[in-house]
Amino acid sequence: MIDHNNSPDSRFPCTELRHLLHDVIVNNEIPPGPGRDAGKGNVADASAFEQALTESWTDVGAVFDAAVETSGPLGELLLQANRITRAQRDFSLNEQKKTGERLGELLVRLGWLSHAELNVLLAIQQHRGRADSPLRLGNILAAIGVISHQTLADALIQQQVTRKQLGEVLVELYNVSPSQVTNGLRLQQKLTTAALTTLLSLAGTAAPMVASAADRTNSVQ
Repeated sequence: MIDHNNSPDSRFPCTELRHLLHDVIVNNEIPPGPGRDAGKGNVADASAFEQALTESWTDVGAVFDAAVETSGPLGELLLQANRITRAQRDFSLNEQKKTGERLGELLVRLGWLSHAELNVLLAIQQHRGRADSPLRLGNILAAIGVISHQTLADALIQQQVTRKQLGEVLVELYNVSPSQVTNGLRLQQKLTTAALTTLLSLAGTAAPMVASAADRTNSVQ
């Protein structure tokens, strides 16, 4: 995870993200795990998990690390974040076929997206699927107690050997139920949406920091 703590302007309260995380976790979206009843989650566990996440997600770099787990083309990301409507998406895709423009540039021209928001989205797409994202499925399942960190490490090795999805490996070899994988993916979707929505809502402030995060990641790689 990228550390911005040395920058005096890098930390600020992500109120919107905290609110979205509260809706996701306290409304019992956490999958059942060892010591946790199936179905509705335990509110005390949910609150503890929420606090742990929000304490680490007050930094733009940390939110960016989470948002890189979003998937889909640009129009779907904006729809996922409620930044455009389905009608706007469909219109822009049809317009793109006529003009041959890049979708992001077209949306900026139409006034439905700012340059800062576009830069954030392009950075997310560039670093999508980064191994250190806290919202990779395995990291989520380990964080909420469905699997141990050792099981995750072993499963990732098996994934490389079998070329299967991590969820398939966990179900086949590590006694994880399909419903736990499905619930983990749902939680991942909600949390990545929360991170994406926050970055877009703070695009004017976040864009320079996201660019810095991307540069630092490229330097490390």
